[in-house]
Amino acid sequence: LAGSIMDLLGLEPLRHAHMAEDYGAATTALCDGLGISNSIELLPFLRGVLAEVIKQEELANASREAARARKGSAFSSYHGLQEESPSPAGDDALEAAGKRWRRTLRAIFNAEAATALLSDLAMMYRSDDFKRSARSLSARWHGSGKRYAEKMGDIEDLCLREVMGPVLARYGFSADKKGSAELRAVIADLSTANKAIKEKNTEIQRLVLAHFPNLKGDSVAATSTSPEEDEVQDFIEEEIVDQVPMGGEHRNSGPPASAYGWRPPVEQ
Repeated sequence: LAGSIMDLLGLEPLRHAHMAEDYGAATTALCDGLGISNSIELLPFLRGVLAEVIKQEELANASREAARARKGSAFSSYHGLQEESPSPAGDDALEAAGKRWRRTLRAIFNAEAATALLSDLAMMYRSDDFKRSARSLSARWHGSGKRYAEKMGDIEDLCLREVMGPVLARYGFSADKKGSAELRAVIADLSTANKAIKEKNTEIQRLVLAHFPNLKGDSVAATSTSPEEDEVQDFIEEEIVDQVPMGGEHRNSGPPASAYGWRPPVEQ
């Protein structure tokens, strides 16, 4: 029935294009249906549709939260609990607009955007500022007694503060560990089908670790007791960099991977 209605409305080509994820055909169908001769004229229409989709999603989320709040209030009243004073009104108009804009950026984040983001990361990790910060961090480790996994945590914090945070915000993600985790999931998903993204992500992992040349010795000392085990550790470290995309999980058991796909070795 739905297909027959769409056919009567002239939307059947659009439905087929949607099911096939054929966006070229979808563009043609929209232009034909709207009487548009130049596809660039679709942009205001698509921008408006995207904004409306995000607005409706926000309204639906707000409705669900309100329903949960009412349910909690009823539970508290039934049990004679004192209700908390209502929270302040929502974000002001400017802050709400900023959130919607970041949500819009995330909605249109695709392989091209991921490639641009990874290129920005690579450029910043090659900068003199980051090199100085890496040297400073390495100097602070001297005599600290920190283990390999703790140093990896320090590197992750440094990257988030000086590189990842600013880049995340630029592409619509929150500049914190939550935004980093969200980006990791996106990059991991895109890497499965896009070899260039996977290779670029691996390049960034190697680039960051290259600023801390003494880490390999720390990892071997933490996990190896013989030359044979040293060889195994070297192989594992290569596997970590070569096969684990940003946010991916290494197949071996052990401590959880860091925000950049690095997994510290299992300490004995």
